Order: sequence, then structure tokens, then C-alpha cells
Amino acid sequence: MAAAGFKQILSHRGAKWIFIGWTGFIAENLILSENRESLVASFGEDSYRKVYGTLSTVACGSIAYGYLAHGHLKGPVVKSAMGSVAGRALVVGVQVLGLVGLSQSLPKFQVPVWIAPSSTSTVSNSPASTVATASSAPSLKLFCPIDFAHARSNNPNELGLKRVTRHPQLFSLAFVALGTALATPFLTTRLLCGFPIVFAFIGGAHQDIRFLRSGAYSEEYYESTSLVPFWALVTGKQEWSVLAAELKTVNATIGVLGALWLARRRGFSVAAVTK
Repeated sequence: MAAAGFKQILSHRGAKWIFIGWTGFIAENLILSENRESLVASFGEDSYRKVYGTLSTVACGSIAYGYLAHGHLKGPVVKSAMGSVAGRALVVGVQVLGLVGLSQSLPKFQVPVWIAPSSTSTVSNSPASTVATASSAPSLKLFCPIDFAHARSNNPNELGLKRVTRHPQLFSLAFVALGTALATPFLTTRLLCGFPIVFAFIGGAHQDIRFLRSGAYSEEYYESTSLVPFWALVTGKQEWSVLAAELKTVNATIGVLGALWLARRRGFSVAAVTK
């Protein structure tokens, strides 16, 4: 089956260029970053950056050419996850994870309008006097939609989504793309959007090794977090309650709504999951 799938990739021009581009992008990132110190020592920082940038540009160009010229809404047909309720729920679920994750990298949003409840107060001129009670009506309070106080807090102990994975932005992008890869009926789009999750695992693992070796990661941080999303939480190294307390809830709500909007664009509603 794997051989047949690989043959199908090589037989279509768009799929082939996308596959070559992604494979080259991952390979050059691994090889050049792993040997960065020795390459810089031999050829200089400027030459290293030029080679790195050139190879990355060529790889991305291959991906773009394959998809835009030969793969957009065309190419070999593959089985889409949208053919079953479980598959549709999976698509929505992974994109919820991705968009909620991406939302956490934005400034903290808050509801700009809040109605303060009514309150009562008592007034007494002397211990012997009659106590008067005053009531105030509910009042409308307005806030800035962005919580700048949260942005200034900069709490070093607040790991946020790093309690989920050491590479939250990488995996968040990968999950959004993965949802599209699962939903599409075209091989070209599946390759385009399926490779980011591969890169997240391979690139994330490689970065972990380099950061441990360089001392950028402390042993305590490394042992209490995980590469695989949610593994540190499932194994008890991190606490769900702490993650929930650090979550930007309004941002997360926007992320969920974004995923549901994408689902609606595909003609799929949440109600279909419960049927």
C-alpha cells in the first residue's frame, strides 16, 4: 500500500513537486542546523545564512509551484475524512486544537462590556440614629478589548501552552493544516497540509536535542514538559487545572468559533456529530 501511494505521488507532477519540496525543506533544516557551529566556523555566519535561506526558498518554491501550478483543486483523488461523522468530528477537533493554540499567542482579549450588579449601602450618623439604606442600580462598565495588564505581567512561571508541548506554535499550525489534510479529497492538498505535522515532530525533537546540548533547556524544564502534545498532562508532569487557569479564555473561544466557521464552510455542522 505504501509503495502504491508513493508511486501515485511520483506519477503526478503537482504531488511530486510538493513532496520533493517538503522533504528537502525538512532535510536541509535538520542537516544545516545540526552542523551549524562547524559550518559557521568554516565558512562564516554570512555564508551560512545565505545557503540556509537559499535552500529554504528553493524548497518552499517547489511546494508552491507544485500546488499552485498543478495541485489546486485537482490531482489524484484520495479518501476524505468527511465521508463519515467520526471523520468530520476528527477534522473539527484537530482544527479546534490548532486555532485555540494559535489564539494563545495573541494578546489577551477580554469582553469589553460588563454590567456591574446593583449594590446596597447603609448610612448611620450615630449609633442611636436610624440606619438609612441606599441602593444603586446596575451600572454598565466598559473596558479595552485587549488586556494590556496581562501583557505586562510577564510571569516567568506561567508556561501556558508549553504545559501541552514544548513547541505550541509549531503544533498549533500543524493541527490546523492537518484538519485540511484529512478533509481534502485531493492528494496534492493532503501532501501540502499533511507535512506540517511531520515537520512539527521531527523539527521539534531535533530542536529539543540541540537546546538540551546547548543548555538552553534546563533538565527540570525538559523533564516536566513533553514534545508530544498533552503527554506531560496525561502523565501528571503538568496539571490540567494550572493550564486552565493560564488559558486566555476569550482568545480560546475565538479559536473554537474559527474552527466551527471552517466546518460550516465545508458544509458540516456540529449538530451532525450528535446524530
